[in-house]
Amino acid sequence: MIFANLVSGGIIRSVRLSLEGARAVEAGQLDQSIDVRATDEIGQLAAAFNRMIVQLRNNQRIKETFGKYIDPRVVEG
Repeated sequence: MIFANLVSGGIIRSVRLSLEGARAVEAGQLDQSIDVRATDEIGQLAAAFNRMIVQLRNNQRIKETFGKYIDPRVVEG
């Protein structure tokens, strides 16, 4: 029972961190990342989240760069 409690606590903690990160990204905070501490499915999910954040930052940087030279409506398209 104690072992099951420890394992489930670790899973819940990891899922909560992922949820908090997703909510922060939803709010526009692209400076978030999740510590990858495992190689299981939850660790893979955290690594994919971190890769997504990097790509979103790159996309934002590209939009900002083009926005300096091109009409913002074109950039959004």
